[in-house]
Amino acid sequence: MSLSRMRLPVLCLGLILPGCATMRGDLRHAGGDLAGAAVHEVPPHTPGQWAYLGGLAAASGALESRKEDLRRQVLQSGLARNSGWTDVGDTLGRSRTTEIAAATFYAGGLLADLPRTRETGLLLGESLLAAQTTTGLLKFVFSEERPQQGGTLRYFHAGGTSASVHVTNAMVLARVLDHQLSGAVEGRTARALIRIGLYSIPAVTGWQRLRSDQHYLWNVVLGGGASLYMTNAVLRRHDRSADHAEGRLPAFELAVVPARGRGGALLLVWRR
Repeated sequence: MSLSRMRLPVLCLGLILPGCATMRGDLRHAGGDLAGAAVHEVPPHTPGQWAYLGGLAAASGALESRKEDLRRQVLQSGLARNSGWTDVGDTLGRSRTTEIAAATFYAGGLLADLPRTRETGLLLGESLLAAQTTTGLLKFVFSEERPQQGGTLRYFHAGGTSASVHVTNAMVLARVLDHQLSGAVEGRTARALIRIGLYSIPAVTGWQRLRSDQHYLWNVVLGGGASLYMTNAVLRRHDRSADHAEGRLPAFELAVVPARGRGGALLLVWRR
């Protein structure tokens, strides 16, 4: 085969191989971060974490004891009586929405060589997996029927709806984007406005779930609170892993890259 005919395959390899190596490294780091978060970050260690979990449990229990009264107040409320506009909350809270956002950020960052953007997609995927796993466990332990079905609360039974998955997903999206944008935006006012916009996503989603009579208020609080806790655990682990990686020695890799003229070349690439 002539050198001219080899140019296209070499070019394709030069583009694909580095991307594959990056993806393998990201998957390895994601697995390590999730395992590390489960072992070191999820169990509460600080007074603040204990207080948060205790407050979440107390608030959920208090709201559960008044769930029918609160349900009637929400359905009879004049706030957004015509709740058609809140249908956006249903869309934003679907798992598919967060999954598409994660894939878009990751693929865009990979193709455009934007590490921060790629990292955002990876964190969305990790946090979504951790938060949904926790929500699924809560729904099994506190297996409650939907309000329209009677709202009977059982324990350790499949098919429960005690924690809102929609709010879980929306909280993951808001918290990860807040984490990633906080260091990139200057000015307290700008950061405050961005956070108001981001956290309005789970707020609108939660209100839509209440107005559509799909959940009680305590389901929304439990789903959002548990999701926030798990997402923070993943983010803490990721930040600590990133700080540790900065102190490691640089690594060397072989890469196939297109060369000027004909053919290609093997280069020894120095990566930190």
